[in-house]
Amino acid sequence: MSELLSKPSVASHAIGAPFFQSVDLIDDNRRLGTLTWMAPADLTQGAMQVCDIRVDPAHRRKGYGHALLEEAKLQAAELFRARESTLRRVWLVVAQKTDMTARSFLTQEGFHHVATIGNVLCKQDALVYSKGLD
Repeated sequence: MSELLSKPSVASHAIGAPFFQSVDLIDDNRRLGTLTWMAPADLTQGAMQVCDIRVDPAHRRKGYGHALLEEAKLQAAELFRARESTLRRVWLVVAQKTDMTARSFLTQEGFHHVATIGNVLCKQDALVYSKGLD
């Protein structure tokens, strides 16, 4: 049976500091996937950033990435609510050429390509994807 584990708890967030959390999908003591996200010190902007999301290649296309993303959004919403703010947007950066699978996944999840940053990655652009929640 798979379970989602989030560390640290959003209750441990120190006011006025950025918050980083990892959400792991564990099945039979094996990590099938992980997502790391952060919220800045100033939560009034309503945005969380997904820093990294990975699902073991042998376990892709089974809804695990979706489950990780949904759990991260729930955790972030709880954090924002506790600080009397609202989570309004999720964003992340992917590599233009080497993250084709991620780009497809994000599109299926309702994200949109909103910006391109050139000359950041080695021989490829960085693409910013965003999803509004309000």
